[in-house]
Amino acid sequence: MKTQNTQNQEAKLPVIIAWLGTTDVRHLNKWREVNGLPQLLGYNGGDPDSAMRNFDGIEKKGNNGPIRTLTDAHRAEKIFILVTSKYYDVTVEFQRWVKRGTTAECVCIEMNDISDPTDYTQVYDSMHGFLQEHIYGTYSTDRLEFNISPGTPAMQTITLLMTKYELPGARAFRTLSLKDAQGGEQIHEVKLPYALTREKMDRVGEVTSIRRTKQLSEAIAISREFPGASILLLGETGTGKTVSAQEIHNSCCSDPKKFIIANCAELAQGGKDLFRAEMFGAKKGAYTGAVQDMPGLFRQAEGGTLFLDEIGEIPMESQTLLLRALQNHEANPVGGSSYRINNVRIIAATNRDLIEDVKNGRFRRDLYYRIAVFPLPLESLREIRGSAPEEFDRIVDATLAEINQSEKALSKNAITIDGKAMELIRSYRWPGNRRQLHHALYIAAIRAYRDSGVITADIIRQQMTNMRDEAFCQENEISKFDPNLYPIPSDLDEWVLRCKKSFITRALEECGGKIGQAAERVGISYQRLLAFKKEHIDKGG
Repeated sequence: MKTQNTQNQEAKLPVIIAWLGTTDVRHLNKWREVNGLPQLLGYNGGDPDSAMRNFDGIEKKGNNGPIRTLTDAHRAEKIFILVTSKYYDVTVEFQRWVKRGTTAECVCIEMNDISDPTDYTQVYDSMHGFLQEHIYGTYSTDRLEFNISPGTPAMQTITLLMTKYELPGARAFRTLSLKDAQGGEQIHEVKLPYALTREKMDRVGEVTSIRRTKQLSEAIAISREFPGASILLLGETGTGKTVSAQEIHNSCCSDPKKFIIANCAELAQGGKDLFRAEMFGAKKGAYTGAVQDMPGLFRQAEGGTLFLDEIGEIPMESQTLLLRALQNHEANPVGGSSYRINNVRIIAATNRDLIEDVKNGRFRRDLYYRIAVFPLPLESLREIRGSAPEEFDRIVDATLAEINQSEKALSKNAITIDGKAMELIRSYRWPGNRRQLHHALYIAAIRAYRDSGVITADIIRQQMTNMRDEAFCQENEISKFDPNLYPIPSDLDEWVLRCKKSFITRALEECGGKIGQAAERVGISYQRLLAFKKEHIDKGG
């Protein structure tokens, strides 16, 4: 029976991580060949690899390939083997092969999001996905040991850089064959030939931050000198498009009330006539429900800015109305006389690829060129974190400061973040960008307020665990449930429909009937939720 001390020691053993490479599969096949077992992946002997020529087939320690050279020698709590599609068919046998030399648990993880193992971006994103799913919130980074000998150069480079900069305390090792070690040490910890300090990385970040600031400053300058030059803000949901639009407006107009927001997705749901009325105005009695004169958003924005948020969601018939107004500088209210559009700055925003929408005939080419005189891409938090870590830290600090100021209880004793918690925050990908960061820090601050007043690594780790599950479900458009708990339905489509109705009804109730918030809650577009509500909830279908 294990003693408590033994259990505590084993709980602190390393976690080994390695990519599965060709040399490891060749060693497995050599061993299988010697032992009369069938070969894997079409292996037919006669391997020209010089590292295999002295193989004696007896599982001599250090003669079992790069992965087992490390796993046979280092005690570990768990071993993760990262497997690309090329080697999916050998995962079970390779897992058994590794287990012959260790008592640690061994798991092969299929990296389904890598189609090109030489693509640095794919490898980087895939590694982050693996870390979120299997490491963060479960193991501290100082327990990680990476074997960087197997895999492509992209895998080796990305893994090494992550251990030296993004994973505090993690260690990287390279392994040599018995022949290359020539009787010496086969396992070597990797030391970079230069110091990879935060200061060196921040210099790269400073350049990126300066470039981003310069782009926004340029947009402001253009908007000041040429108010008719429309600005198009591009970026993922939560990247701060509304905040950027407000900043441009504030720099060009002294009246903050003249920043008028048009949520194009919501306006477009009422059809062409309602879109026209909301945008350009309507006379009392011009249509059913028009109980008073409506000035229209263009009229309200005179002397200021009209922010066309989610412009990519406008249907084609309403796009024509907007294009005509922008081209002719003239608005045509419903039931009223046309009026001249004077001194209205146009800023549009979208998270869609409008160029692709133009190609597919979903968005008018002439409207695109009208609104995109100055396109301004906004980086996601994960891009900022990778290219400008100092800027990322500033965003985190500013977000927490805003939270501290917004709540009376927090403002009395400002919540802070400790170093280890900050390291975990830097390690997360933040698929929901600034909006998700604000939500996570807000909950963390409340929990910290009830404890020590400091956001700790444990608090952030708990938040990351919750966010990891939500992000996974949203990205894969599934709900968090175990299908094995349910009987197999006789009508699968009907069962799925009932589940959708249940989840969307609950989301609407929790969001007070606000369709936009409910759509974001369940991870679908405003239009999809509204259409589903009309068809299956309002009608009782």
